[in-house]
Amino acid sequence: MTVQKGLPPSGRRVSYSPTPRVAPYLAAEFVDKIIPPGAGYPNNILKTTALPATVKVSVPWNDDFYEDDIITLEWDGVRVTSSSYPITAQDETDKKALILDLPLTAADNFDQTPHRLRYIIDWSDAGADSFGENQDSWVDTTAPGSPVLGRLTFPGVPPGDPLVITLDLLDANDNLIGVVASYNGEWQGDLIEVYIETAGTKTWLTPGTRLPPGAIGTQPPSVVFPLADLEAAGDQTVHLLGYRVTDLAGNISALSQEVAARFVLNDIPITVPAPIVPLFDDGGIVDEADARVLTAEIPPITPVHVNDEIVLRWGTQVVARDFITNIAADPLLRLPIPYSAVLNGGGTGSPTRYTTVVDYDVLRDGVYLTTSLKLINVFVDVTLPGGPDPDPTSPEHGELLEASVLSTASGAVVNVISAGQYTVPANVTVPWPTAEDFAVNDLITVFWKGVAITTPPRPVSQPEFTGKTLQPFPLTPAQIATGGAGLVPLSYTVTRRIGSSNGYPPVENTSRSKEQIVQVTSPSELPGGGSSLPIGAFQGLNPSGYIDRCNSVSGMVYRVPLTYTNVARGDLITITFRGLEGTTGTNELAGTLHTATDDVGQTELDNGFLEFRIPASVLAPDLYPVRRNRAEVSHTAKNVHGEGSTNPPSYTPITMVGQVCPTP
Repeated sequence: MTVQKGLPPSGRRVSYSPTPRVAPYLAAEFVDKIIPPGAGYPNNILKTTALPATVKVSVPWNDDFYEDDIITLEWDGVRVTSSSYPITAQDETDKKALILDLPLTAADNFDQTPHRLRYIIDWSDAGADSFGENQDSWVDTTAPGSPVLGRLTFPGVPPGDPLVITLDLLDANDNLIGVVASYNGEWQGDLIEVYIETAGTKTWLTPGTRLPPGAIGTQPPSVVFPLADLEAAGDQTVHLLGYRVTDLAGNISALSQEVAARFVLNDIPITVPAPIVPLFDDGGIVDEADARVLTAEIPPITPVHVNDEIVLRWGTQVVARDFITNIAADPLLRLPIPYSAVLNGGGTGSPTRYTTVVDYDVLRDGVYLTTSLKLINVFVDVTLPGGPDPDPTSPEHGELLEASVLSTASGAVVNVISAGQYTVPANVTVPWPTAEDFAVNDLITVFWKGVAITTPPRPVSQPEFTGKTLQPFPLTPAQIATGGAGLVPLSYTVTRRIGSSNGYPPVENTSRSKEQIVQVTSPSELPGGGSSLPIGAFQGLNPSGYIDRCNSVSGMVYRVPLTYTNVARGDLITITFRGLEGTTGTNELAGTLHTATDDVGQTELDNGFLEFRIPASVLAPDLYPVRRNRAEVSHTAKNVHGEGSTNPPSYTPITMVGQVCPTP
């Protein structure tokens, strides 16, 4: 090509043709450049240098060069005058590369963006310039990952802190594969080096991972931790895993954020059997009764350690956990599954009829090791008549209202059966639930002191369902008697039978009501045990067996025998005295009525009788107008159960003839 130079001495502008080159003018390079790690990587990268600095640039010798030719560097299209170098005679003799100075500042730190470097040849024997080849050149003083490198991630490794690395998480080449997240300054040729830190000492794993030449790919780079290095670091131990990045210029990043990981590579279970749920196995479905006492069994595991922990799941719920104490036991553990977990295991939409899975995790020293095989297709139906039980911790269904009983005798009181009603039929009422209806053909059984009185159970009829009212359940005197006297519990159950469908086996679930306490009194518990009480008698009668004006001056003592059945301390004895006209008459004499009550004490029990004093005021002679009259005395006895049968009255003759009583 033709290059215009300055005017020659003649003052005329002349065109010169360049001297034919004997060799191409090769590109200049940094003297302190990196050696590319392979084909395809950039060539002229300056080793990282603190800026500002003057760096050396090598211009390859060319046999076109002669003494007094001047070589000057051009940097991004700008001639660097300070770099000019005149060729000497010695250079011609040596024929070695020429070393020029290139001043750089912090502004020249282009990181991944190349500069353009070439040189200008100012021929000493011609008015023309020539140029060396342009070469992309990099000045990079920025470390990768600024401000921080993120943590490694490990695909397929369950989350945790620390992570747990087991053999089944390694790839086919027995490597643990980590993934490096995208970072600032990521570029071709970056060398990613990983380390394992144990007890404060880092072990760097070689050779590291080199990013390939060319543009950064869409997939993040992977790094490997070979099994041999994992084992060398220490099994069953927590380590820290991290990395650093060195770019092609030699800039070294800060250490990445670290990941804690425990290596559990030996003596661990790999294929762990599924749990066993015996009450599911026995009928192919978990019903409501099963759910209240449900357990899971952990079968033998090999290998396993004492104090390895089992964490049991019912579906996605963790329902139980415990430690192994005997590695030879079969089963290793029995774990209770809470009723509440089973009751709500179906989630929204079908909480009580669902299919679930059961499995468990194995932990060692609090670190996850593995998960068992799953017990699948566990059918569950805990649907209850009356709806879900609001308090599954109790055996009774909290939404079922209490039953009640009412005697058919007149004057009956709800939930009270007196001695007089003991032999009279009664009716039991089972209220309709308020939370969720019973269903047609739900089976109702009423229990009187734990004994079923409806045999077989009575189904809910369509009219009862429509009217939301159950017909009474009869309670016969014989059934009343089976419960005896006292506080008798009354309850009922409602059973719903659900046939097989959609793979579910048939199931039968029962709701149990709370107990209603009924006060029942049996005649056998009353004073006298259902028989008449013994008759009392007056004390101190005259020789003829009469009450007269003389022996009644201070009143008369009436003795009540305490020989009746069920006599007890605290019994209340009430007597009623009245005077009757004549020896056979029934007309009560005015002013003669007297009643009194006293309780039986220990002394009376010991004596066998209780005495009452009939006051003289009701025995006054004036009250008895005829010669012969009689005294009628009746008494009752009452205990904690009620009042006994009335006894026949006693009759004692009374005479008030005469006017003066002899002096003692």
